[in-house]
Amino acid sequence: MKHISLFIFIIIPETFIQKAEKKYGMYVRNRYEAYNAKLLELQNSSTEVKLEEINNFFNKVPYGDDIDVWLLQNILLFEILELRVKSSIFRM
Repeated sequence: MKHISLFIFIIIPETFIQKAEKKYGMYVRNRYEAYNAKLLELQNSSTEVKLEEINNFFNKVPYGDDIDVWLLQNILLFEILELRVKSSIFRM
């Protein structure tokens, strides 16, 4: 049985990096740029090598609770709620 990789290796656009930097600071920009550089380095590698190397990249990211890192209890929940509020404004 042939397996299909659902992981897509996408370079993070500069506009997205700029928005994230404004919101979260220079550390996020540095992390995104390092990720993009790693993807460019791996562009001619097999999917298996890419998966292993990108996994290794993320394993080096220091772990911290959202409350400690972002001063928010659950940043993902916050982002979802923020999107819901913004989208509900346009439905009025």
